[in-house]
Amino acid sequence: MVIAIIAILAGLLLPTLGKAKAKGQAIACASNLRQLELALRLYTDDNQSFFPLTVCAGSFGSLWVTQPGAWALGDAKRDRTDENLKKGVLWKYVQEAGLYKCPSDRSRVEGLPDLPRFRSYALNGWFNYYDNVVSAATTHPSTIFKETEARRPATNFGFVCANERSIDIPVFAPWHDFRDEFRWCTTPGERHAKAACLSFLDGHTDSHRWLYTPKLNTGIQQCANAVNEQDRNDHRWLLERTPYWDWPLRNPLGPTLP
Repeated sequence: MVIAIIAILAGLLLPTLGKAKAKGQAIACASNLRQLELALRLYTDDNQSFFPLTVCAGSFGSLWVTQPGAWALGDAKRDRTDENLKKGVLWKYVQEAGLYKCPSDRSRVEGLPDLPRFRSYALNGWFNYYDNVVSAATTHPSTIFKETEARRPATNFGFVCANERSIDIPVFAPWHDFRDEFRWCTTPGERHAKAACLSFLDGHTDSHRWLYTPKLNTGIQQCANAVNEQDRNDHRWLLERTPYWDWPLRNPLGPTLP
């Protein structure tokens, strides 16, 4: 009888304890992002307001990699040590590898099932971003290069907790190609009750619950369109919180966003 009562009580308490643990992990994730956002602010203060330079080199059909000058280097799916965190320009302000990892992220390095990954976060790809797909570095006209160029620092996200299925290079850049196609190149995390934590340029953090999950595309190496209206609305929510959304405001003769 006593054992049966204990079993019933355990059954009632375990879901509550699970929810409390999940909430604690979400709070810890937001704290990590807040500290990374502070490191980003310290970097821009020391560098005439410029964001870390992010040059991505590669070719179509091959893996892309970030070059020196980025906030972090490497590929989160494949990095076998934390050296690519330490090579990033924010490391001098952070000095703690654990701050790059969401506490709910249980993913493993590809090919090494016993080795946890070292990074869960990506930086808004519309900040000082270039790609070097062919030979010359190019950038999109919606890119901003300095923190002072952000029109809406309270609603421009800096870092986002990325989806472990899609994260690779340390860049997160949703975009729209003006043919009514919302393109995911990396998808946001869903680990916090189908929500992701984000930091913003004014220093605050927040979380956002997605209308559509799971988000299944596999990263910048394989961009994919949003799959339905809910997924498009999720994408739009993020896109509205990037400098990409402000592009027509800076360029009245440019395209009209949906």
